[in-house]
Amino acid sequence: MLSQIDRVFVTQIACSDSHTLVCTNTGSVYGWGSNNFCQLGFESKDTKRSFVSLPRKIFGAIKNSFIERVAAGKNHSLALSNEGVAFGWGSNLESQLGVSKLDSPVVTFPIKLQLMGTYGKSKKSSVKLIRANGNYSLFLTEAKRCYVSDINSISFVQISIDRASVVN
Repeated sequence: MLSQIDRVFVTQIACSDSHTLVCTNTGSVYGWGSNNFCQLGFESKDTKRSFVSLPRKIFGAIKNSFIERVAAGKNHSLALSNEGVAFGWGSNLESQLGVSKLDSPVVTFPIKLQLMGTYGKSKKSSVKLIRANGNYSLFLTEAKRCYVSDINSISFVQISIDRASVVN
């Protein structure tokens, strides 16, 4: 008889210079590497423990969601549920998580990200694709609206991409 762990496998990987995230077929997220900015989804008060060498399961607001996609920025992390809900955690020093950096320069645990007008309306308003790189985050909705959050924006800025094509 196979144990439960034998039936869990990685479905997607995201890497940055400092940390790695994976999604599993069970909808869970694991991370390892540097945790200097809580990009692994937990607070580490001991600097000796700010590096995690083995995969650690990430909880917070994603705990009860089935996560299908992850993205890893320089010191922040993103996740996308099968219901089109985006989550973020880690460094927000450059407003890459779309929340005021004055309120939250570092987001310790995954939180639900509130993109303008994307939740509670229709399937078309749900997030379809997430990307992170350096100190910015990008989100594409079913309605083909692109949102970006970085040092130039305290919240999410909508970009028109009507004639652009997007490749998964």
